[in-house]
Amino acid sequence: MCMLRMGADPGEAYAREKVSAIIKSIGTIKQLPEANQPFPNPLAHGTIADHISARFIDALGQMKGASSYLRDITSKAKGEAQWCVLIARAKRGDTSVKEELYKIIRNLNAGLMRAWAAGAFQHIGTLGDLSFLQELVETDPLSVEVYKKLRRLGEKPTEKFYPVRFRAQLAIKKIEKKSKEKGGEVNNIPGKFL
Repeated sequence: MCMLRMGADPGEAYAREKVSAIIKSIGTIKQLPEANQPFPNPLAHGTIADHISARFIDALGQMKGASSYLRDITSKAKGEAQWCVLIARAKRGDTSVKEELYKIIRNLNAGLMRAWAAGAFQHIGTLGDLSFLQELVETDPLSVEVYKKLRRLGEKPTEKFYPVRFRAQLAIKKIEKKSKEKGGEVNNIPGKFL
């Protein structure tokens, strides 16, 4: 929990050290004894490791004074740690990571990182990304079983949830809203996304 609070620290002091500590922690998530267990909230989806990674992404995305350190560490970080950094940079508005997000989303072995990468397009997406995002909304295969309401012990999930589709849809709505605020015409794009 301490690592997560570092991202919310309102000051810029020790930003490099905070980024480094979080990146090192991301590298150890899969080593946790219960990392692959379902997250204990019956209304949530994913594993404990998935949720810890999401919190670290949020911390890196919000950390004051960390942008330059995140850029510096991107090439040094590997695997999921690098994906977390790329997604956090996008959440900070860094459009230079867009092509890397496309790669994460297209990697069917990236699990829920794909959903978080799709969601990051809310921060960096443009009208040019809408056709890709719409394709995700319509066809992305990643699904998880979730509960419509609090479950009882031994009860089976009640429906499928498509996290990449959901976050891509959120990104589309945000991009369209931004375009309208700037006076753009979203519904004149081939494929009509309204």
